[in-house]
Parts: sequence; C-alpha cells; structure tokens
Amino acid sequence: MTALQGHDLSSLRRQNGRAVLAALWSQDDAQTVRQLASVTKLSRPTIEAALSDLSTQGLVSTESPKSRGSGRPSRAYSLKASGGVVIGIDAGPHGISGTIGDLRGDPLASHSSPAADLSGCEDALSAIHHEIDYLLASTPHARHEVRALTIALPGIVDPTGNLAVSTVVPDWVTGGLLERISAAYPGAHVSIDNDAKLAALAELDQGSIALGETAIVLQAGHRISAAIVVEGRVARGAHGAAGEIGALSSLGWSTAYERLKSDGDPATSLLFAASEGNPRALDIVDQFADNIAEGLSALSLSIDPHRTIIGGGISNVGEPLAEALRTRIAARAIFPPELVLSSLGAHAPQRGALTRAAEHVRESLLSR
Repeated sequence: MTALQGHDLSSLRRQNGRAVLAALWSQDDAQTVRQLASVTKLSRPTIEAALSDLSTQGLVSTESPKSRGSGRPSRAYSLKASGGVVIGIDAGPHGISGTIGDLRGDPLASHSSPAADLSGCEDALSAIHHEIDYLLASTPHARHEVRALTIALPGIVDPTGNLAVSTVVPDWVTGGLLERISAAYPGAHVSIDNDAKLAALAELDQGSIALGETAIVLQAGHRISAAIVVEGRVARGAHGAAGEIGALSSLGWSTAYERLKSDGDPATSLLFAASEGNPRALDIVDQFADNIAEGLSALSLSIDPHRTIIGGGISNVGEPLAEALRTRIAARAIFPPELVLSSLGAHAPQRGALTRAAEHVRESLLSR
C-alpha cells in the first residue's frame, strides 16, 4: 500500500473537516461525536481532529457536557453561527431596507429607510452604506465580520452577476455600484440580484413553494414585477430576464401603481382604506386587479404553475386584492393556479437577499 504524502493527508483532513461542518450546518441542535459519526461515517479520532481544526478557525462552538445517567457525559458541538454576519439589502429608488443575520441566515435585526429619490447612483451608495452601518450597530458585530452581502435591485442581473439593464434606475447600471460596494467590504462576498427573483428565493426558503413545484411570485409595490419558479428552482433564462413580462408596455404594469393614486390620494392611503373595507378604495383595487390580471394570466398560461404568490406592499390590502385577481385569472387561464398572499409582504426581497448571502458563506466554507 502506498503511503499518503503530506499534501494528500492535508487534502484528506480538509475533506473530513468539510464533512463534519456540513453535518453541523444541517442540525439546529448541538451534536455529540457519536451523532456526527453516525451522519458522516467517519471514525471518532477523525471527527475529533476535524472538530479541533474547525474550532481553531472559529467555526465550531463547544457546549458543556450534560449528564445522561451513569457514565461520563458527552460533550456536544454546534456551528458557531455567531462567528460572523450576513446581510441582505433591498435597494430601490424609494428607499433601502435590510436584514442582518448570523451565518445560517437567521435574522438578527431589520430596518427600513424610506427615501424621496435614490435614482442617482451616488445617493443610492450612500443610503446602502448607511443602512449597513445601522444594521451592524444593532448587533455586537463590526464591519470586518461581514462574511457576505447580497443586494436586491430593480433590474436584470446577467449571468456574470452584473446589473445589465434597469429602466427604473439606469444610473445604477453605469455607476459601478457592485464594484464600489465590494471595495468597501473587501473581506465579504458581495453580490447583487433582481429583487423579484430574490423574493422568489425567500418564498422557497420559507416553504411557501413546495419542493419541485412551479410558481409565480409577483412583487406589487411602486413597480410591478414577477419571478417564476420552475420545478423548485428560480428560473433565470439566458440573460437573467425570465419573468420580465412587465416590459410589455401594452400590459400596463409600468403605470399600474401610479393609477392607484390618479385621483390625488396617496396610494398608501387608498391601500389602507381598501384593507379596512372602504367601498371607493375597493373599487380602485378592482381596477388595479384589472390592470395586472392580463400579465399574470399570460404567465400562468406559459408555465402552468401550482400557485401564484402575491407579495410587495400592495399585498397588504389582503383578501380583497387576492379575490379580485382569482376571479380575473380564472376567467382567462385553462388551469387557474392557487393564488395566495405572501406572509413576507414587502420584506421578501431583503429576506431572499439574506438567504442568498448565507448560501454564499456555506458554499465557500464547504468548498475550501
């Protein structure tokens, strides 16, 4: 038998460490060496060596032994989720929202900062940095402990991870937003993605879309956009533009929100009145449903989804909006999907961004 060389032993040790870390990552409760051996099929000495390495790297916490009857109590180990933070940001021309979480992506704090106009790249950058600083100040963590940061944006993000097109904030496309934020956080993995697609990821993560299902996720707020999930995966398309049916001006999605306030009342006031059952406001919500039902029906006919999830700020209207859309889609679709309101509302993009950031950390740690 050929003896393992030094680099082979080092590679094997890293592989064993990844196996133990993956096992800890998948468990919420602390695990004993015996439990880890059952999952990883590694020997006790191998697991103990891997745990020692992971502890040195600050990735594993050790819990005090707990007595379980006679015999020596077993020490337990868990992922040190507090060993850094991940951040998800939802950025748009009307404000910035964010959530900071531990390495698993479990939220620690959230915050929103409305703004009058962030369409300029410089203003957007300043607002994003301010939001991140505010979130960090809500935790014991400092800027250098940010492991990953994902930003949801209103635009098409291409396969290379860059903002390729945005009719909402075109200045962000040419302003080098991703590069400049990455430079401010050199120790973190910084990425951007389309806000509707990240909202769909959030719905998948929380189980609103079951494994293998096909769905439409509509984000209805200052702008109307959609993402599609095909057999349990967010569809991107060849250029990152899958689901961008709102680009068809004939559908009226680009002006639907403005028509909510066409009679002079702020849209937020009308939406609140509709949620309270105000007849005039409900009539306006019906008109809004008319404006977006054609596009939703076209998407339904294209992908035959199990369900459609309505999110964004306008989803706060509740069942009156959902029922108005159900009626209109049922009249157009061959197989009308189940239509439900998102429990995440307007917060889905930032939660999806947080999930994506946590995924980056996990993939990075398990691939090194």
